[in-house]
Amino acid sequence: GRLHPEGGHVPVQPLEGDMFGGYSWGRGVVGSGGGIPFEGKNTVEGLGCSVALTERYGQMLLLEEDERDEKDRAGGGTGIATIAGSTSGSNDKVDSKAIDRSILATLPNDHPIWDHAAN
Repeated sequence: GRLHPEGGHVPVQPLEGDMFGGYSWGRGVVGSGGGIPFEGKNTVEGLGCSVALTERYGQMLLLEEDERDEKDRAGGGTGIATIAGSTSGSNDKVDSKAIDRSILATLPNDHPIWDHAAN
């Protein structure tokens, strides 16, 4: 709290074009057992913890899925999304909160998710 600030709660500037609204563990009312300063948005913890990175990865998958859906409607896509080795039809939306954090260990070092962690 007030007398022992945590480094993870320090606000940081997000990368240009970043639309991530903070991670789920950061939301809530501070002092009620949930929530952190700034609701986990644009903080060291909110950008770099495994929960935030996993939810951001899920958000990236949703954006990719939406792009595929757009191509499908235009007649140029397959409608198949591959997530952690499984396939789903384009009607099955990715739940960014349901992705296990262990997925991060499978992402290559040059995956865009790590740009946010390194920021």
